[in-house]
Amino acid sequence: MVNAGKVKAKVTHNEVNGGIEGLLKRLGGLEKRALYVGVPKSTAMKRDGGESEITNAELLYVHTHGVRKVAMRKAMTKMMKSGSTYSEAYQMYLHSNGSALYAVPPRPVIGPALKAHRKEIGKGFQRIYNAAADGNEAALKTAINWTGMKAQNACRDWFYDARNGWPKNAPRTIKVKGSERPLIDSGNLRNSIIYVVREE
Repeated sequence: MVNAGKVKAKVTHNEVNGGIEGLLKRLGGLEKRALYVGVPKSTAMKRDGGESEITNAELLYVHTHGVRKVAMRKAMTKMMKSGSTYSEAYQMYLHSNGSALYAVPPRPVIGPALKAHRKEIGKGFQRIYNAAADGNEAALKTAINWTGMKAQNACRDWFYDARNGWPKNAPRTIKVKGSERPLIDSGNLRNSIIYVVREE
């Protein structure tokens, strides 16, 4: 049996980057930054320079939700003018007329594209948190831009992604465009989707 006796040890405490309080402050600072993907209103110029034409932001909204048939729009407008909210008018129309028919079916981009690429984009957010935790501002900026670019490209690539499930163009649209692929023409709408980082 060995008697080691008393062991003396000196314990020191080294606080790096403000310790726990500094870490919480750095991570809390992320709340002031927001990463958006879409067509910002401030950059949503009129398409082809026309004054009365729809912007790319408005066009993306229309394609996300589709365009209801004229008869349905008129019926719902009448109901909304009488005091119903949009959702109430929509429900009343469905109960009276059955399933809604679209002149242009919904072809959403942003939500489904981000969902389909969430694992890869999630890795970017992990890089953002790690850089913030380390207090490395240069790495943080790089990680935010990398993540924004991944999200932007996921949305742009969605136009060609077989998983988008978009209905083909209607026969009359195919005659005009010469293609059954929806939303693929000049690339104007697709290329208008960008990422933006804002301090809030």
